[in-house]
Amino acid sequence: MNVILSSIAALIFFAAGSVAQMVRISGIRPMARDVILWLTFLGAFSQMLALYGLIHVEQGINLGIFVIISLTILFILTMVLLSSIRKPSDNLLVLFLPVACLSVLMAWLFPFQHIVVRPKLLLVTHVLVSVLAYGVLLASMCQSLLLSWQETRLRSHASGALIKVLPPIQVMEKLMFEFLLVGEVLLTFSLASGFLFFDNMFAHHLIQKTMLSLIAWCVFAYVLIGRVMWGWRGDRVMRWVVIGAVLLAVAFFGWRLILVSLDNVATVVQ
Repeated sequence: MNVILSSIAALIFFAAGSVAQMVRISGIRPMARDVILWLTFLGAFSQMLALYGLIHVEQGINLGIFVIISLTILFILTMVLLSSIRKPSDNLLVLFLPVACLSVLMAWLFPFQHIVVRPKLLLVTHVLVSVLAYGVLLASMCQSLLLSWQETRLRSHASGALIKVLPPIQVMEKLMFEFLLVGEVLLTFSLASGFLFFDNMFAHHLIQKTMLSLIAWCVFAYVLIGRVMWGWRGDRVMRWVVIGAVLLAVAFFGWRLILVSLDNVATVVQ
């Protein structure tokens, strides 16, 4: 199955799953939960085939931005799907399936390529694991913000369409910590592979990214330890998760922008 057919199949399955989930939640007509999970699984499988074709090209490995974003969203969607098998978190699919559709379209319609010719396995592994780690941990931040909002709305006895759609708070909280744990494990592998691949992770062009990533790792580890040892939850967890995610975002995106800005300023001065 080629990239186009796989992408079309993924779009059809994701769109059908999204519509089926909305019909089920709205109560318009009965809809079996297993049907939605199967549609999501088939969509994820089709997207995986499409991404394989987009990443593995004749010249080498394509690490284009939209391909990587689509891969990250697929990974997060798979986590939600697996979680839905064990606990009633499938209502979140009504939020994730449209995003999955958009990610398929972006990877298909905007095939911007960043080809790594004759890539080393460790380098490709480091890049992919790093992106997945950042994606999952940023998703845990979004989940923590959504959970905090949900708790606030429930305390004030406020109603709304989104409140009715969201899973129970206990399920949302467990899913957030699952995201956090998986993201921390991936970040650990990312840092370890970075130290193995690069001669000096504390070189001038890497030190800021390395230090911010290490600090973020410590923040997330602190939250997980606090959860296990002292039963942390609520706003305290949300604040620390946001701090860690912001540190990662600055490490991944912000420092590159700062370096580019400084280079531009230096050019103007000269």
